[in-house]
Amino acid sequence: IAVAVASALGVCGRAEAAGDKPSLAVVPFTGPTAKQAEATVVRTLRRKATIVPQTSWTKAARKLFAPSHSAEDIAAVADDVGAQVVITGIVKRDGRRWELSISVRDGKSGKVRDRLKYPLKGPRITADVSSLLAKEVAEAFDSLVNPDELATVKPQPPAQTPPSATTPAQPTPSPTQ
Repeated sequence: IAVAVASALGVCGRAEAAGDKPSLAVVPFTGPTAKQAEATVVRTLRRKATIVPQTSWTKAARKLFAPSHSAEDIAAVADDVGAQVVITGIVKRDGRRWELSISVRDGKSGKVRDRLKYPLKGPRITADVSSLLAKEVAEAFDSLVNPDELATVKPQPPAQTPPSATTPAQPTPSPTQ
């Protein structure tokens, strides 16, 4: 029992020592030019989260025999390294087109909370895609880490009333004979 309590305190202590930043694991992206997208994600989120080193993720995945990106494998490895959020990515060919697919996952369950897809012209990540990726991955991360704060921060659009409710009904002329 003491070992379990000590290991649980060790995981919590890491998050508190990092200034209450959530821990993030960026699983090595796969595919041609995927490293460029991976670097964009890390650059975008390094100030918002404590990033678990990829070597720690790889060692834990090997130790737990969890090489795939299934929800169970992601959850097991995330629990082992103490990651609250896990991001996976792949650059793949879809027929004649190329696509960058990023998954923002919950570390406890391993389930995908947000999937970001970007069509590519060939296996190259353009500056436009990179800037859009940075913006959207930050939003997805924030919505996963602080779902309550985003609900209060985003202004709600005013309710649209149908035009018939705002304009008085016009009497229809009756035909006279």
